[in-house]
Amino acid sequence: MLHSKTLLRPQADPDLCTGCGSCVSQCPASALSMDGKIPLVDPEKCIVCFCCQEICPAKAISLK
Repeated sequence: MLHSKTLLRPQADPDLCTGCGSCVSQCPASALSMDGKIPLVDPEKCIVCFCCQEICPAKAISLK
């Protein structure tokens, strides 16, 4: 069960994301980058700290 929880990564909902880039600039691991309008996560860099989810003003990021 613990292994499945460690596989979670942030994912932006394209319907909610405004493309503001707050998550990208605040990511302590530099694991996010903008791909057009929405941020994409680099799973190799992501430390699953939830900062992007907390900082998102549109609440567009969830863990999946």
